[in-house]
Amino acid sequence: MKRMGILLWAALGLSGSPAFAIQTADGTTYFQQVPRLLKTAVSPRQTHTRGATLQITVQVPQEAGEPLQSLVIDQSQNLEVLRINSERITAVLGESWHSEALPVPIQSEIRGSELHIQFLPALPPGTIVTLGLRPISTPTTSGAYLYGVTALARGSQPYPHFLGYGRVVFADGGNGGRNRLWHLHR
Repeated sequence: MKRMGILLWAALGLSGSPAFAIQTADGTTYFQQVPRLLKTAVSPRQTHTRGATLQITVQVPQEAGEPLQSLVIDQSQNLEVLRINSERITAVLGESWHSEALPVPIQSEIRGSELHIQFLPALPPGTIVTLGLRPISTPTTSGAYLYGVTALARGSQPYPHFLGYGRVVFADGGNGGRNRLWHLHR
């Protein structure tokens, strides 16, 4: 894992000196410029479908002043919480998944409706990262689903910066159309 971190730093063309921390007197770490939630997408979009991937893309601006240590994805606003195995969460550098995408080492944990993803090492300013969340199945209920994204800078007491909600729409159609009939007869 340590070797993967060294390779990641080398691939990003970084020197050994990290960005300067922005800390208050009580030790709270902040971003100088907050990361941005660039996009959220899911494929396939059908309800009750296995093999889907929810992608969440975040940009750490060059002027962030501090590396991105972790993200928290909150599903509590939704009708259904996606059941995700923490070992099936992946991250890659850039805005898309392709065969040449450089994987980013992470450690993930699920706490209720929240997914906690820690980057190993923290991602430096100027980085774009895309998370791949693979639920056991998409929701059984169609509609718009919101995923709250919070970024935390490197440090022992990082301030949680809420980046906004990523929105995806799941449509009836998975499972051979049986969901549509089930919804009509509730």
